[in-house]
Amino acid sequence: MPRLIPLLGLLIFCGSVNAAAPPQSLAPFLDDEATAVIRLDLTKLDVPKTASRLLGPLVDEAQTAAKIQTIQAWSSSIRKAGATELYLIVGMNNFPSPPSVVIPLKAGADAKQISQALCGGGAEKPIYAWPTCAVVHDAVFAGTAEAIERIRPNDPKAPLRPGLAEALNANTRGELRFAFAPTADQRRILEEMLPTLPKEFGGGPINVLTRGMTWGVIGIELEPKSALHVSIQASDPAAAVNLKKLVAGALELAGHYLSRDPGVAKVLGEVEIKLDGDRLTTDLDADRFAAILSSPLAMARAAATKSQCINNIKQIMLAMANYHSNANSFPPAYKADTAGKPLLSWRVLILPYIEQNDLYKEFHLDEAWDSPHNKALIARMPAVYRCPSLSAENARQFKTTYLTPRGKSTMFPGATGLKIKDITDGTSNTIAVVDAGDDRAVVWTAPDDWVVEGTIKPETVLNHHAEGSTTGLADGSARFLKTTIKPMVLHQLLTPSGGEVISQDDF
Repeated sequence: MPRLIPLLGLLIFCGSVNAAAPPQSLAPFLDDEATAVIRLDLTKLDVPKTASRLLGPLVDEAQTAAKIQTIQAWSSSIRKAGATELYLIVGMNNFPSPPSVVIPLKAGADAKQISQALCGGGAEKPIYAWPTCAVVHDAVFAGTAEAIERIRPNDPKAPLRPGLAEALNANTRGELRFAFAPTADQRRILEEMLPTLPKEFGGGPINVLTRGMTWGVIGIELEPKSALHVSIQASDPAAAVNLKKLVAGALELAGHYLSRDPGVAKVLGEVEIKLDGDRLTTDLDADRFAAILSSPLAMARAAATKSQCINNIKQIMLAMANYHSNANSFPPAYKADTAGKPLLSWRVLILPYIEQNDLYKEFHLDEAWDSPHNKALIARMPAVYRCPSLSAENARQFKTTYLTPRGKSTMFPGATGLKIKDITDGTSNTIAVVDAGDDRAVVWTAPDDWVVEGTIKPETVLNHHAEGSTTGLADGSARFLKTTIKPMVLHQLLTPSGGEVISQDDF
């Protein structure tokens, strides 16, 4: 997952690609290690607009919104340093790390500030801190130390590498342009590693691809509607025919694997591959394809966020168990003053057990959560308290949906913590924490939680994920409860000593 974050940033960044021809100054960087290149026009970069177009509703999710803000601030810092264009150089030696970066230095550009923005040390947090930055051939280069040393002796007056230059100059529409052209060595290595095409692609020698394709370019239009344009240059007309068969086979295979989603299979089946001499082209309605994919992608993302939420609650329950081991009781619902007035949440009290002891020591435990001193610490909310499904608005206010059930007959009656021996219904049948809906979110340090109503409606509490929410049980486990759970069963799970007999099949 961490490697996806910079790649997401680069994808959003690419939304302002300019189709201008590559300058001669790029020549020393397009050596035999380069497989593809993307050019970005920083003067036309519109991060929020591009993100909204590419990511749709995902831009409103807390984590995504935060990343977009980071990218916007980061890219602005590069522009303020005088950079006007940026090149991403993709090589086989890069994978799976982000591509190398080349920023030609124009008059007035501050190479030091640009380097700091790319490699860390600048005022804004980078979307990815490249290992090394250096000024090479009148440009800031960000990548590995080995790559910099490889590029230093290259001749800046050498012609642009054939294949990549042609791909970049191809007449392909799109604000985002990704041009690729493997070198002879890269083709040879692929042939040695995979001499025969997989049987799913019809078998036969791999050189149908490695020798038949000279270069390719993918263009993505974002305005007025999204469209995908692909051009593939073959070595000759006969090779183009073979490549067309290979592409058609790949689309058919993809349709077969995605047959459970008839919409996706239908779109793939309608892809028209045009053949004009030694050139293959195809155009796709990206908006339509994205709409069809939105359902399975949303399901996959929901599963991922649900999994992360479960992990968060497991960490919280482990912290509660460790708190019990040290204090001989679970944490109280809140830290109170001598008069019984709630001051701080249990979430503050377990900070030492979620590897946040330094933060815990900064709190004034004898002051309210919103005292001038304690209020200044709210912005340092630990990540474990943030469900991935938390709304962007709640995230900005440092709120959490991880709440304990509050009330006389729950595990958290008030300023006194329960002991395990008090949970006579069984720790595996008693809810300690629930991931409530966004409408119930509270500031994480505040002594606020879910005050259990007399009449419980599961759908008003267990609604933070599709079909339900994650709960933490007193035995340290995490359990996903559906909104369809019977209200009586949910009530029984909330009481630590109600004397009810609950079957595991009931929830």
